[in-house]
Amino acid sequence: MFHFSELKKPYVVLLLLAFFIRPGAAGILNRESLSSDPDGYVALAQNIRTYGVFGEGETPTAFRPPLYPALLRAFYVFTPASADQSDSRPFYLLSQQDATVLLHWILGLLTVAIVYRLALILNFSHGWAFVAAMLVVVDPILLAQSRVPMTETLAAFLAVLIIWTLTLAMMPRQKNALAFVGIGLLSGFSGLCRPVFLVFGLLIFFGLLNYTRMRKLLIRYPFAFLLGFIVFPLLWGARNQVKMGEFIVTTTHGGYTLFLANNDSIYDYYRDPGPFSGPWDPAEFKEEWESVQEEEFEEYGRESGPKWELRRNDLAYSAAHSAMSRNTQRAVLASVIRIGNLWQFLPYRTDPNESRCHKNCRYAVGVFYAIELPLAFLGFLYICCPLVSLSRRRLLISPYWSNWSWPVFLLIAIQIPHIIFWTNMRMRAPLMTVVPIFAVIGLRLFLTRKDAEPISIGGPPTPMKNHESEEKNDASPNPSK
Repeated sequence: MFHFSELKKPYVVLLLLAFFIRPGAAGILNRESLSSDPDGYVALAQNIRTYGVFGEGETPTAFRPPLYPALLRAFYVFTPASADQSDSRPFYLLSQQDATVLLHWILGLLTVAIVYRLALILNFSHGWAFVAAMLVVVDPILLAQSRVPMTETLAAFLAVLIIWTLTLAMMPRQKNALAFVGIGLLSGFSGLCRPVFLVFGLLIFFGLLNYTRMRKLLIRYPFAFLLGFIVFPLLWGARNQVKMGEFIVTTTHGGYTLFLANNDSIYDYYRDPGPFSGPWDPAEFKEEWESVQEEEFEEYGRESGPKWELRRNDLAYSAAHSAMSRNTQRAVLASVIRIGNLWQFLPYRTDPNESRCHKNCRYAVGVFYAIELPLAFLGFLYICCPLVSLSRRRLLISPYWSNWSWPVFLLIAIQIPHIIFWTNMRMRAPLMTVVPIFAVIGLRLFLTRKDAEPISIGGPPTPMKNHESEEKNDASPNPSK
């Protein structure tokens, strides 16, 4: 009988499948979705191109993180200057939609390739690494978001890139301070895509400090990482100090997302939550938000730009805190429900007159996640719980557990903020690069017979005592002694 573990070097097959599946989802079959701009990133990219300003016209903003619009701007070089293609150049290599497809296509292929390489480093066979990477290729969230100009595709790529580089850097005899500076720079740079990566970077720093406490890592490595990590947040904060009048290392969007998740309207909706009850209608919330702004509008006025944007952010935070303090029990219930929202299987029915085809696709997504996520949870428990087997205690406290620390930290970094901030299924997009790896472990546990070889969760498949001796030598101030 054929086993996935017997498949040898399926790298080319994997990339060919990703090559054809990704662009099909990203735009060839769904070009109308690429013309939308739900979060205003396309408008920001066009504004950078036209005015050289990250904002609206000559007015700067910090409402959205800058990395994704900057990448879009780079890919718009060979596109017309405006949507109506009014430009003096005689021809264009790409339309604006094609440029977005190309960006997401490249990011998608790189993401799949890195997941495959990461799975191999985590001691998967080529066949099981192929399965993990294919789950990324066909992941419904990543496929759906690859056809919309939003940050999910870029965030997924950056998440797995950070984990892969960290895993390589923690290998014996390969550690050097410069590598950790580079990984820190990458982590801080990723915070310009989504602020949640700043939480991830801090968790990485404390994780590295923990390995120094265990005498498995030299103290200079965590601080080399920290040195690189603070560079881009400081630069972005300095820009906002100059342009906006306030040192902001994240965005001015946080207050709105907190208020969106904590208001009287959504608390009422959460009395009967669930994917079968339909999505929340934010019409009442929008009226409440407009009334909150009206009280301050006369003093600040929209023409003042940055001052009004900062004040609006403060107003949203204040309104959200007021709603939570008035409804403490409902706020706690909403936080629990948001955990479920992040991990729900079945997408909401957004169209009351949806076609049979759309309904079948929704339920297919639900079946996919109803299989993958429980398997991933089983694999996660196997990795994280040393009580599963007393014989595994020694392996779990080894320095090679650091290979699994980073996916766990990513999960924590994304889950914790979304307990109180606005949450839906697409917010877990960066996690859908590591969830398939845990799902493969769960699948192997499910399929493994008693006489089968145990699942290895460590680094290179060499005896554990060799791991320990290498790490002791690497962490010693003077290995020659």
